[in-house]
Amino acid sequence: MSNYFSTLAIKIRHFTLFFMQTSDSQGEKFRQIVEKSGLSIAEVARKLDTTRDTVYAWFKKDSLMLKNRIKISKAFNVDMHKIWPDVNDPMLEAYEFTGDHLVDKAIEKNFTKPKQEITPIPYEDYMMVEYVDLSASAGMLGGSNVDVLPDSKKRLVPREFERGNYLVVRVNGDSMTDGTDISIPDGVGVEILVKEHVLENGDKLPIRGNLFVVVSRDGNVFKQIVEHNTELGYIKCHSYNPKYEDYIIPMDDVFQIFIYRKIVGYRPNIPEIR
Repeated sequence: MSNYFSTLAIKIRHFTLFFMQTSDSQGEKFRQIVEKSGLSIAEVARKLDTTRDTVYAWFKKDSLMLKNRIKISKAFNVDMHKIWPDVNDPMLEAYEFTGDHLVDKAIEKNFTKPKQEITPIPYEDYMMVEYVDLSASAGMLGGSNVDVLPDSKKRLVPREFERGNYLVVRVNGDSMTDGTDISIPDGVGVEILVKEHVLENGDKLPIRGNLFVVVSRDGNVFKQIVEHNTELGYIKCHSYNPKYEDYIIPMDDVFQIFIYRKIVGYRPNIPEIR
């Protein structure tokens, strides 16, 4: 008889300890919500977009992940602060309740949502153009059928809606860098989009507000043109970098002129992590 009562006392103590550990647990409070709802476990699983086994597992947990508590609050239309009033979760301050509905809000002090810094652009807003490395090219640029060029010789760039002969060219050197915000970056892989500008007899280049790629007998350069003298037939090229002097190119030596549109490729130098 004494063994019977000893065994019974042990069982009662174990049950009491179990009840004390679980009656106030988040899982137990979730089970109480389910019980009050009158829904079957299968219906609860569908409501929470999970499985029956997961629902049973949540019943047994001392604490539930914040995202699961939010899911439960929304699914059963209950106030999370009332269900788990003793929970001190810093992430919880990123949410507020209006009536019976959970409202997500960012609180800068504890939890600030990241800003959307990247906006996808539809594929149709791009175009494929020929790519040329100015330092490795001589003579006329462009004119190839971009559809048959290898991937290394073409680039996908934001679409320009003005018709014309477009190229992506690689720029090397520091001649267009002066340390101000007008500089064209000096670094590996600087690629710019240009559009060919064809001059008719007597036409002047639109030199104000533009930069140019000039293809001539002496090679290919990317410059600002500060003077186009149609009477004497020359252009004066200017570099942003003050260590380079202005110089003249006779128009008879010029094969092509392209107007700079935008930078389409640039990987800046990235500093080491300290």
